[in-house]
Amino acid sequence: MTQPNSSNVECTCPKCGQTFYRFPSSKQRFCSRTCWYSTADDRVQRRFFSNIVVADSGCWEWTGPKTVFGHGIFTIRYKHFGAHRYSYEFFVEPIPDGLLVCHKCDNPCCVNPNHLFVGTVADNQQDAARKGRMPKGVDHKKAVLTVGLVQEIKLRVAAGERNCDIARSLGIAVHHINTVKRGLAWKYVE
Repeated sequence: MTQPNSSNVECTCPKCGQTFYRFPSSKQRFCSRTCWYSTADDRVQRRFFSNIVVADSGCWEWTGPKTVFGHGIFTIRYKHFGAHRYSYEFFVEPIPDGLLVCHKCDNPCCVNPNHLFVGTVADNQQDAARKGRMPKGVDHKKAVLTVGLVQEIKLRVAAGERNCDIARSLGIAVHHINTVKRGLAWKYVE
C-alpha cells in the first residue's frame, strides 16, 4: 500500500471504508485486492469456477491459461493474477506483501485453498527440499563436481593433503574442497 506523503491522494475504500493513499496518476479505487475481489460480480466468480476440475487427489486443477511453470493465470478487468493467489485471497485471507502462495500438494495448477499456504521463498525451498524435489549432486544444473571427484577429494583430505594442492591438481576452486570437507554438500557420497 502506498504511504502518505505530500504528493499522494487520500482515498476511502468503497467496500470497507478504510482510508488509503494512492499516486495521483493511479486509478486505484480499493484499499486491497481482497476488497476489489469481493466487489467482482457473479460473472467473475462463475468464470473462475468454470476453470476448475476436481481431481481424485482433492486438487482443484486449473484448466484455464497457465504459465510455463504450470501455475494458472486468472484475468480480472485486464489484470493477470496467479489463479492460486486469487483462490487464497478469495477463500482465506489477503496475502502479505513479499510472500508467496505455496502448494502443499506440489501441484502447481491446484487452486484448492486447503492445499495452499503462505510463505517466503526460503519456506518454499525448504518445503521442496523436505519432499525431495530439490536437485542435488550431479543432477543440479550448476554442479561442478562428480561423485568420482568427491570421493577422490574425501580420500585426499583424509590422507592429510592440503586443500589448495587438491584444488590445483583437480583444476577446481578451493571452496569446492572446503564445501566437501566441511560436509556442506555431497554428504551422501562415501
